[in-house]
Amino acid sequence: MYLIVITLFIVLVGLMVTGSKKPKEKMPEAPATLPTNLPQVLGDKDNFVSFSITPRSEVTGKIAATGVIKGGYFFEGNVIIKIIDATGKELRTTNGTATSDWMTIGPVTFKTTLDFTDLPSGPGYVKIIQDDPSGGESGKPIKEILVPVIINK
Repeated sequence: MYLIVITLFIVLVGLMVTGSKKPKEKMPEAPATLPTNLPQVLGDKDNFVSFSITPRSEVTGKIAATGVIKGGYFFEGNVIIKIIDATGKELRTTNGTATSDWMTIGPVTFKTTLDFTDLPSGPGYVKIIQDDPSGGESGKPIKEILVPVIINK
């Protein structure tokens, strides 16, 4: 008799303990790929002025490109430029060089050469990244602009 009462007590306590635990909420997962169906520029659009490679352009080989961005993207006249695939994987890195006064938060013209040679075909992005010598340690987020492109071999 005592054995039955003790067993029931243990079962009830066990149910109360496991029933009171709320299931952990799942954190929303980052998308497996960056959006590829958007025809516009992504990221810091407020500081994007122009880029000679228009969004959703088909790109191949080496391309001399020019652009205008504002918002203090440059350090020592340079801005970082990466070519990434649709998943965000870095494919190639280069830099852009200011062709006007870069010591301003106003519009700055720049030039670069982008090499799409031998890169996998498909959607990707030209990612223009603020050259921050502190690497973000200043407490300000590093700004970036993404221009969607279609890479062709």
